[in-house]
Amino acid sequence: MSDTETTIQSFIRAAKSKDWKIKTDSTRPAKLPNVITERYPNIPDDYLCFLSQLSTCCNPSEQAWFLCVDDYSAKDEDQWRWDEIERLELDAADDDDHREGIRELWNGQIPIAINVGYSCLSLSVRPSDFGSVFYSFKHCWDEPELVVDSFEDYLKQMTEFLNGSRSVSYKNEDGDDCVILEFADFL
Repeated sequence: MSDTETTIQSFIRAAKSKDWKIKTDSTRPAKLPNVITERYPNIPDDYLCFLSQLSTCCNPSEQAWFLCVDDYSAKDEDQWRWDEIERLELDAADDDDHREGIRELWNGQIPIAINVGYSCLSLSVRPSDFGSVFYSFKHCWDEPELVVDSFEDYLKQMTEFLNGSRSVSYKNEDGDDCVILEFADFL
């Protein structure tokens, strides 16, 4: 078993222990639909490994989930689509230049997790920061924040939060209560 597979299995165990809705399917390769592979021809291997092992990965409240292969194929207009955030941004764009900037942003990062509170995680497919995980949220989608340098690193940290060895709450230097949203939004 590779290091990536071990990380994924640790995450799955931790998520299941917190009543996440997890369906594993390690018998099928991660066969993404053409619309994804044409737009994102080079997807990081650690995420492809994740996709090959899970068919469902949803938090207990069903308010947040990691996208799995079937999510990238969904065509039902009544369910959240893999590119829902991009669609919302395009609908709200003022002009063609703004729409082009939105398309350019999303051509460089593939959505990998969605929260119904309008936050998302995406994975860079740009050469400059390939494989890095970014977090964005409503009204700031066009300014994604770097979270970690790889999906595998994100899963390692998420596993720590699920296991309780790390807390998403902390006090800043001024003593204010703070939350690490890039993880808390998906727990």
